[in-house]
Amino acid sequence: MYPVPLTYFCNFDMNMREIRPWLMAEMVSAGAKHLVLTDSLIRDIMQDAPQLDEIEKEMKDAGLDFIDSHAPFGIETDMNLQVRSQRKIMFARQKLAMEIAAYFGVKSITIHVGNNRTQELATLPLQNHIDAVTESLEQLLPTAEELGMTICIENIWTQTTTPERLIAWKKMFPTDALGFCFDAGHANIMGNGKIHEESAAHTSWRYTTPNTPPWDDQVIDKMQSDIVTCHLHDNNAELDQHQLPGTGCVNWQNVREKLMNAPRLQCIQSEVSILPGKLPMNKLVSTFEKLFPECQRY
Repeated sequence: MYPVPLTYFCNFDMNMREIRPWLMAEMVSAGAKHLVLTDSLIRDIMQDAPQLDEIEKEMKDAGLDFIDSHAPFGIETDMNLQVRSQRKIMFARQKLAMEIAAYFGVKSITIHVGNNRTQELATLPLQNHIDAVTESLEQLLPTAEELGMTICIENIWTQTTTPERLIAWKKMFPTDALGFCFDAGHANIMGNGKIHEESAAHTSWRYTTPNTPPWDDQVIDKMQSDIVTCHLHDNNAELDQHQLPGTGCVNWQNVREKLMNAPRLQCIQSEVSILPGKLPMNKLVSTFEKLFPECQRY
């Protein structure tokens, strides 16, 4: 329940081992207290187990902790994986991701449902994707329940990730171990992307249907009751740009109001890209502290 901690996504991409402590120190200098356990960090630990202890020490030395997490994603790890022979391995990877997050005391992990926008996946009926995700949740939710963790599924802009589809899965699995991750940038593309003929939503839906996307400016309203975490970033409604709030056309007053009244909310997460945009970290932190001033004390 609001107010909740502010947590920051940092671009800990693969093979950034040497500069991790510097990035952490810079975030602390800017005023951050909490970071996201990213998919890249989890992949690093999976590939090289001693990095778990390294990362734990680096975070402790910096005076930081992890609040939420994002599981590895991609065709081979998303829940709608269609290759039957690989699904058991995918389940094992996602369960291990949850175990790693739980080790750090993290209580929520965003796992991608998966999309059907690639040419290969678009040839399959939508129901195939729905069935695969349903089976994946059946497999993964017991682990989340055992760990006291919530799996969060997020809105994107494909047929598999509309609010209506997420809500249908939530009705199938009413456990507290399943919740939503509201993505403000993705919602903006589905709300305002109609003004761009080549928006991410337009191009995605062309792969799978002759229909135009179901433009929707009520995404956060539909998801509100089960929002556990959020990915906050801005864009121009054409592409998923992961920009600083205020630099695009997201309605931040509406986002703030709805998140303040989301009953299951555990944290406010910045998912702004820092390194690709060469964004000063103090500007990032000050922007979120101004947007959510009540959360600064956490």
